[in-house]
Amino acid sequence: MYYAIVFAKETIPLNMTLIPPYVTGENTNPGFFEQELQRIFTDSNIEFKIQYKPMLRMLQDFERGSTDYLFYFADFLKLKEESKQNYKFKYFCEFHNVLFYNKEKIKKDLVEKGKIAKLQPYKIGVLDGTPIRLKYIKLNINHEVVPSIGSLFKMLEKGRIDAFILPKEMGTYYLKSLTSSSKNRIASSESIYSYLPIYFVIRKSDHHAKYISNHIDNLHLPRRRCI
Repeated sequence: MYYAIVFAKETIPLNMTLIPPYVTGENTNPGFFEQELQRIFTDSNIEFKIQYKPMLRMLQDFERGSTDYLFYFADFLKLKEESKQNYKFKYFCEFHNVLFYNKEKIKKDLVEKGKIAKLQPYKIGVLDGTPIRLKYIKLNINHEVVPSIGSLFKMLEKGRIDAFILPKEMGTYYLKSLTSSSKNRIASSESIYSYLPIYFVIRKSDHHAKYISNHIDNLHLPRRRCI
């Protein structure tokens, strides 16, 4: 997803991607992130438009310097030493992640032990561009990169993957679209990789960076769910 924030008469690009129900693209119910941006910048000269981009393209644009602002997990940037010098990371909210799994393939008692390493015998789906994939690589967990959330559920339904980790509200949103028989084969557990903080990432070199950074700091945002 691509936000254009209007600062005075200037347009500042801010990248995001569609992630229902957090970002829906709907005028009547745009989701948490758009509503929060409206609330946070209501007393400033900033307003924003929304355009949408796939997650991987969103990240590529940011890393190339095409945009200076980003909502993201920030892990992919923090892994790079130069990021500490080039970016500001402003906590915004956090996803409450759960494991969605095929009950015919994975036993509940194994899942409830709560360690990602327990997933090693299984094939796990993961969205392209998400930081959880780094953990799978480190733990040598068999995984397949999938382009969309809808594809994750289709592959789980067809038995091509055994499980995946996804924010709870996001998974519940897509689960509603499945048939009753498919829903009965899928369960979720809140014991694995529970929280993932989302940051507003600011490139320090942008001439509006200090103002926007201070504006967010002055809000003293508490630890909170992205809902």
